Amino acid sequence: MKPKFLLFFLLYISTIKVLLADEPPCWGKFEVKSKNLKFIAVVQRINEDSLKEPWDSRWTLTVYENINHIKKMIWSTMYDYSGYPEGALSDDGKYFVYIESWYSEKKPLAQIYKSGKHVNSSSLTGEKFHIPSNKIMKSASHKLWLDMTGIKGFKKSKGHLVYLLTTLDKQTHIINLENGSIETIE
Repeated sequence: MKPKFLLFFLLYISTIKVLLADEPPCWGKFEVKSKNLKFIAVVQRINEDSLKEPWDSRWTLTVYENINHIKKMIWSTMYDYSGYPEGALSDDGKYFVYIESWYSEKKPLAQIYKSGKHVNSSSLTGEKFHIPSNKIMKSASHKLWLDMTGIKGFKKSKGHLVYLLTTLDKQTHIINLENGSIETIE
């Protein structure tokens, strides 16, 4: 009985370590498709920066309409890439949203792009989400703040598209994609 318990305990501890380990940035080109698969966002390094370190390089975000596997460029802009190949693209191809996995009380936790323009989301700092400090989980070198099993994505609200996310304190927040602010839930 004791060897089984010990094996279970060691397996449990190693699982916890994996969950709390930090993934290093990968700094590679990546694509994100809209849920309806009609649009594709491509993040890539500018050719002239190919010999620079990736974190010193300039990156672009380009959105394509995907019609019968033929890509037609819709819009493009400079992209503030953190090295993590993630994001969400709206089903109309107008919005690209990146939500930071690592919590920071004072730094913005979201980037919003609308039709080639960067929406000012500087007000979306960790402190604006009002997450109790005992709910923020510490990893090996960062703090986690998102509930990965919660609601996360685009939704229509009051006639315009918003982005929903759920924090570790089980609160759902509505991000206004037009002005980069948090809306209240009614």
